[in-house]
Amino acid sequence: MTTFHVSVPSPVGSLLLAADGDGLRLVEFHSPRHPMSRAGEWRQGENEVLRQTRAQLDEYFAGTRREFDIPLAPRGTAFQLYVWRCLRAIPYGETISYAELARRIDKPSAMRAVGAANGQNPIVIIVPC
Repeated sequence: MTTFHVSVPSPVGSLLLAADGDGLRLVEFHSPRHPMSRAGEWRQGENEVLRQTRAQLDEYFAGTRREFDIPLAPRGTAFQLYVWRCLRAIPYGETISYAELARRIDKPSAMRAVGAANGQNPIVIIVPC
């Protein structure tokens, strides 16, 4: 499956966006700590998911959007996917600790694993970290 990608300017610096037919795979800062694998066919250009992502990010940075409704398709372990899904349930503007998120997912001793999964989040901003 082809992954389309574009680089877009933002108030937090250039962002790399990538999506395929399943949904948004990546929102990555210019110099990521954990870059996503570029395996498979990557093609410069936009698809519908990337157009939606760009528009919704513009609205977010303009202060008119607090929730995203883009189809997401991150790749990760089952635990990472679960943590990332739980991160999306945190209301806009609320902050919690890794320990609190571990408690919320009924794994109170997994705060380091939750923190590691958070650090591997491939869809920054849209999946809050």
